[in-house]
Amino acid sequence: MGVLNIVIAVMMMSAIISHADNSEITGLRGDLVIHIVDDEAEWPPYTYYKRLKGKKTQEIEGFSIDVVSHILHRAGIKFTIELLPWKRALFNVAGGKKNQLILNSSYVKEREEDYLYSLSYYSLQHVIFYSAKKYPNGLILKDIDDLNSNYKICGLRGYSYGAAGVDTQKVNLSFGTYGQLIHVLHERPEICDLFIEGYKILPGFKMIGHDYLADMNLKHSIIPGLASKGYHMLISKKLAYRHELKRILDEGILDMQNSGEMDKVSEKYGLLHHSHEGH
Repeated sequence: MGVLNIVIAVMMMSAIISHADNSEITGLRGDLVIHIVDDEAEWPPYTYYKRLKGKKTQEIEGFSIDVVSHILHRAGIKFTIELLPWKRALFNVAGGKKNQLILNSSYVKEREEDYLYSLSYYSLQHVIFYSAKKYPNGLILKDIDDLNSNYKICGLRGYSYGAAGVDTQKVNLSFGTYGQLIHVLHERPEICDLFIEGYKILPGFKMIGHDYLADMNLKHSIIPGLASKGYHMLISKKLAYRHELKRILDEGILDMQNSGEMDKVSEKYGLLHHSHEGH
């Protein structure tokens, strides 16, 4: 092979390698649209439908919406956001075709098979909610093992409660809303003793017209020995540009934290003093 041919071959190979190295970047900033999804049961103040004069609109807002919008807009990446039943949202993102990104997930080891985790961008302290009708003197809880062994726990369909230190397989996941969970605590105490949720979630529902904590019989208590848990975005492993998207999200999260922008968003949603408290 002549010298000229060798040079041409090397240049062609370099171009191929360069294209391979940059394919994720150019793909994300081209015509690709990232279809984001989260739970239609809503999770204020992180993700929920905006209300106007008490009526639900189709506009989705919240802390997590602002964070991901800020990051993707700055990166020049197009996206859509919708809310679906949680199990369907997880299924869609695992498949990677209809949706590619979920906004609010605690760390669940089993999910690593189908998703990449972003860095944690907020945290929650999980607490237990119980009925004073059944436990007028409070619920006696010594530790997490006591919680697993001595109480009937209920939860929402498709949610994982591993971050709260319990075995999700032992949780009754027959319920679709927090209203249903609260009702069964009061009216069907033989079914449930308690349910578990992040401390800021139920108060957040007041923003959308459900003042659950106005119920004087609904009490809450800490889970002894349980630290606050971080929440992440989940990226489909089926997405061709998954590693580049993770890099963009992680760098965006760090930039927002370091620049003070994350605090601004937290303050907007009343989370500034809880953003590091710890579905």
